[in-house]
Amino acid sequence: MADNQWTFAPVEVSNIYNVVCNNENGYVTYNATSEKAKNGGFFFLSSAPQVADLTAATVEYYDAAVTVDGNNINVTYTCRLEELKQDAKEALAKTGVGYPTATAATRTALANVVEGTDASAIFNAFKAFKTNKDEIQMPEDGKAYVITNIHKTGGKRYMKYQEDGTSMIARGEGELPIEATYICHKVGDKYVFANNSGTYLTWRGNATDDCTNDNKGYTTSYNADYNTFTVAANPNVFGCLSFGAKRDHDTHTQSYYIITATGSFQKAGFDNYYDENNSSAFTFEEVTYPNTINFNAAQNINGVSHIATFSAPFATIIPTGVKAYYVSAKGTEATMTAIDAQAIPANQGVILTSESGEAATMVPAASETAATITGNQLGNSAGNTRSLTAGEGYILGNGFEGTAFYPCKAGSLPSNKAYLLGNGESSAIVMNFGNAVTGINTIAAPASAKAPIFDLSGRRVVKATKGLYIQNGKKVIVK
Repeated sequence: MADNQWTFAPVEVSNIYNVVCNNENGYVTYNATSEKAKNGGFFFLSSAPQVADLTAATVEYYDAAVTVDGNNINVTYTCRLEELKQDAKEALAKTGVGYPTATAATRTALANVVEGTDASAIFNAFKAFKTNKDEIQMPEDGKAYVITNIHKTGGKRYMKYQEDGTSMIARGEGELPIEATYICHKVGDKYVFANNSGTYLTWRGNATDDCTNDNKGYTTSYNADYNTFTVAANPNVFGCLSFGAKRDHDTHTQSYYIITATGSFQKAGFDNYYDENNSSAFTFEEVTYPNTINFNAAQNINGVSHIATFSAPFATIIPTGVKAYYVSAKGTEATMTAIDAQAIPANQGVILTSESGEAATMVPAASETAATITGNQLGNSAGNTRSLTAGEGYILGNGFEGTAFYPCKAGSLPSNKAYLLGNGESSAIVMNFGNAVTGINTIAAPASAKAPIFDLSGRRVVKATKGLYIQNGKKVIVK
């Protein structure tokens, strides 16, 4: 077979028009055929094009101009540098859930160039920052959030617990109700959201067989199947997350929350969905909630250095380094009984103690076992403030008996606190934690002849007779 031979010879082709573009993201379209060409590309045309025949692609923060010079089609982009820098700085100022973390590489890279004059470097760093989905701040244990759906149409609706079913409410200006607050607990790589109502968020949709509790969007107790949510960065909207959970009784399928522009819930799979009518884009706005405990130094309590009261409308995990007690009996003393479980039950007043005194965040329990408490003599203000009349009970405080329960005055007890039940007209009621005498050395009390006196078992005595006692942290003998 004869060899194939090829001959290459230069030719002049006057109908080839080369594209010269100064922006890597830019290109030009030949309108008649919708053909596109970037820098270094070309069009093969039967006649010379006019500027009106060509359209430059839109590149954010750039103005484009097209000229034809012989066989060159020039596409020149000019950056609106100050506008780009201002928007980049505003994006960098956004922190919290849904945004790149404080240590994200894209945040550092943008911060390093945003004050400069290299438009291309700023533009590319800004784009990488806004499309980063790998280093995103996620919800955290014990933090409280308002969850708001975001639409392309500009609408915003916040998620709100209602007894007849979780709802999406059009959001305007002003303070949001407590029913819009959800407290987070991370379980493995998923998340649980408890509400101040004492319920747990679950999926809600438009199918008749979706979820537990009559498709209301919540359960009254924790269910590992329905209350654990997958949360991920939304690919379409900067600063937003998508989240969802199991929705079906039988097939165990899971779905993202999809919200229509009118606020109804839709059923769809785990495919981030965002168009003019449906949105899976949500902001998680951190808000305050009274589940952070600030301990006070205890005075004249055997073996206790820091103390606080607490209650919550949902079961809460007992933090590391913290002990929880309830009052099992009361008389001249309050008998403190330790809670030997992972979690404190919902709507139960407790006393918390801490050796370090560091603030502790009370996290909603999920599968953690909550204690069973009967006969608790502590009242509570779980979920709401509680009005007390003078003498209606006893409030933990410092006074002539050190840290003890003192008759309350008329007023309002802040939410998520505890108080001692009873007629508060009598004198103060001290606490007996049942500590051994070895713990007496931790008493923080001024040296005073009027300081409380304890027997060797750690019980407080009103009047000492002959014998050995503890006062001011030291052993004393009464003859």
